[in-house]
Amino acid sequence: MKDFCILTTVGVKFKTRVSGAELSSFKSGGTVPLVFFPETAGQVIRLFKVLKNTPVKYRILGGGTNTLIGDKGFDGIIVCLKDFKNCAVKGKIMETDAGTAMPRLAYAAAQEGLSGFEFASGIPGSVGGGVYMNAGAYGEDIAGVILYADVYDIRKDEIIRFKKEELKLSYRRSRFSGGDGNELILRAAFELKEGDIDSVKEKMRRFKKKRADNQPKEPSLGSTFRRFEEVIPAVLIDKAGLKGYNIGGACVSAKHAGFIVNIGNAKSSDYAAVMNRVKEIVSNKYGVELTPEIELL
Repeated sequence: MKDFCILTTVGVKFKTRVSGAELSSFKSGGTVPLVFFPETAGQVIRLFKVLKNTPVKYRILGGGTNTLIGDKGFDGIIVCLKDFKNCAVKGKIMETDAGTAMPRLAYAAAQEGLSGFEFASGIPGSVGGGVYMNAGAYGEDIAGVILYADVYDIRKDEIIRFKKEELKLSYRRSRFSGGDGNELILRAAFELKEGDIDSVKEKMRRFKKKRADNQPKEPSLGSTFRRFEEVIPAVLIDKAGLKGYNIGGACVSAKHAGFIVNIGNAKSSDYAAVMNRVKEIVSNKYGVELTPEIELL
């Protein structure tokens, strides 16, 4: 508790005793004792300069679209970047803070008549998370448009600019995947193309309709399992007859088998139980070990 008190003096907005349901797109989870909401890179760095000298556990969240907070909460702090969202346009280059929502950036690009980011208009996560996992949709991804990312090395206390090739982007992976958590994405820049505003917006409308037609509307964490090689988890889950399978309020979506949705007052443990049962059944039936796309706290 003493270390928590020290952290609250660094001049970054915070809230105490925050429900996990406020932080996760699945709308579940226990209490987090302390959550910070930095608004600038300076605030992020100032917070971590103090945090790294304490024994306090921490996790970084953007939109909370791939993180499940346990029923008992998290016994550390969460740094939520949702208010860290400034962006700027210089010609065909858009530079933005890591907490900017992907759809917001897509619409900002459209307003400038810039094309290339339309695929992200329906991806609910933040730019930082998008770079971290090389987010994509409809055959396009972050790797196709990113120019560089500025990263704060917490251990070295310095900002490093990684060019596209240094980010090691591949299918839903980057240089940060499986890392030690000491590299924090602060901002990213994307090089787009000149386009017609109406055409860009029309393409985004088509993507939005396609997503609405094929994906569930209930709260979820997006695709539960990672696609690899030619294995599509949703196809295997559907073939196994698991659409509609539920435990408590967590259910394999009847609309898209790749999603586990909250159909009403689901607990995080319900989600985990459904996920583990799906993994077990798919493994037994098809000999395929599904890998979770989400992080469990």
